[in-house]
Amino acid sequence: MVNITHHKKIIVVISIICCMAGGIIFMTMNSEKKSEKMNHDEMNDYQYITVNNQEYKFNTDLKMILFLGIDSQNMDELGQSDMIQLIILNQKQMTMKIISLSRDMMTDIRIFSASGEDLGWKQQHLGLAYSYGKSSNNGCMLAIDAVSRMFGGIPIINYVAINMSSMETIQNVVGSLSIQLSEDYTDLNQQWKSGKTIQLKAKDAEKFLRTRDTDKDYSNTARMKKHKVYIEAYMTQLKKLLKADFQQVIQKLYYLYEDTTTNISLEEISAYAEILMNYQIDFEQSFYTLEGKEQVGKYHDEVFIDQVQLEDLKLKLFYEESKK
Repeated sequence: MVNITHHKKIIVVISIICCMAGGIIFMTMNSEKKSEKMNHDEMNDYQYITVNNQEYKFNTDLKMILFLGIDSQNMDELGQSDMIQLIILNQKQMTMKIISLSRDMMTDIRIFSASGEDLGWKQQHLGLAYSYGKSSNNGCMLAIDAVSRMFGGIPIINYVAINMSSMETIQNVVGSLSIQLSEDYTDLNQQWKSGKTIQLKAKDAEKFLRTRDTDKDYSNTARMKKHKVYIEAYMTQLKKLLKADFQQVIQKLYYLYEDTTTNISLEEISAYAEILMNYQIDFEQSFYTLEGKEQVGKYHDEVFIDQVQLEDLKLKLFYEESKK
C-alpha cells in the first residue's frame, strides 16, 4: 500500500524546490536585464542632457576627429601627446570647429601597470593617456576614451597621430607658412619677434612647435599659442592648394600616410580633403582652448579644468534643443 501522506510530502517539497529555482532564475534574468539596461543607458548617457530644466540632444550631424602630436622620434615609441586637438565637423552646416586641450590637463585616464594590468581610471595628465597603449593605435584609442569621458561620453570615431619629429615632412606638403607672431620667440630665433609676420620654413617647423623653456612654469600653455597660429596658417594654406590642384596635394598626403597612425583609410583621405577644402572655419570664433587653473605639481605643471567652461563648451558645440 502506498503511503499517501508521505507521497504528498514529497510533492510539496518538490513544489517548493521548483518555486525556489524558478524564483532564482527569474531574479537572475531580471538582474541581467537590469544590468543590460544599465549598460545600455550608460553608453547612451551622452545623447540627452538637461540644463536649467531644458532638455538637449546630441547633434548627430557632428563627426569628431582627435588629432595628436606625439613627443617621440617615431610612431613605434609611445611617447606623450604634446599637441591635442579635437576637430568637430558639422556635416549639415559644413563648418569646422577645434578645441585645443592642454597635455597638462588633469582628468581621468586609463592607467596600466608595467605588466599591462588594467588599474582603472585615475586622474592624471591628459598627455599621458596615449603613452599607456600597447601600440600606437591602442594609445590613440586610450586618448579618445579620455577625451570622450571628459566631455560626458560624446562619440569620437577617428584619430590621427603624428610624431612631432616628422613636422618638416608634414609641412613640406604646403611649403613655407606665413605666420603672424603675437608673442616673442626670440629665444628660439632672433627674427621671431612679437608682432612680426615670419615665413616659417619646413626645416624650422619642429623647433617652432615643439620647443619650450621647461625651466619656466606653465611653459606648455605658452607653447599652445604657437600651436594655434601654426594650425591656422597650415590649414589656410592647405585649403588654397587643394583648390588649386587637388590631385597633387592628395598624392602628397598619401605619401605621409605611412608616417601617420590613424583609423582613417587611404580611400577616405580624398573625402576628408574635400571636407577641409569646402568646410568653413573662422579661427577667431571657432577655435577654442579649454581653460583651467594652473598650478605647479610635484613633478610637472598641472591644469585643473574649468568645469563651468567645460559644460558651456559641451552644450554649445555638441548639443541642440530637444524637440521631443
